[in-house]
Amino acid sequence: MTILVRLVGAITLALGIILYLTPTRIFPVCGFPLEPGAEVGLLAAMACYKTLRVAQALAAVAVIVGLIPALWAKPRVGLFSSIATVGLGILVILTPLVIAPVCRFPNMSCRLGTRPALITLGLLLTAAGGIGTWLLRKAHAQSAGP
Repeated sequence: MTILVRLVGAITLALGIILYLTPTRIFPVCGFPLEPGAEVGLLAAMACYKTLRVAQALAAVAVIVGLIPALWAKPRVGLFSSIATVGLGILVILTPLVIAPVCRFPNMSCRLGTRPALITLGLLLTAAGGIGTWLLRKAHAQSAGP
């Protein structure tokens, strides 16, 4: 069961790192990365900048949620981490749609690349957390026994 707990934590950690890199390096939002000497105020006024910041905050939480069971492999910790991962996945899905929507122009890079990537990562986080919750509950029930 320890290996399963660490595996769930490692998957969450990896998805958190990918989530952090998505709006800045993999599928950058409009105007990012900044040119040397560019004003940050112009980027901060854009809607996708808020998406960038919310996604990075959720990624930091995902990294922490992934590190805890990877370092402290207790079944109950893994179960709570998996449940938290499901919640994080739902928040990541809602980020570009409701919480901090991207630009409204259909041909902008944030709408074409960042938005679908965040939704996909949110689905992966939700699926990983759901599968981890199911497997850890099943393993916990078998180890408790009648």
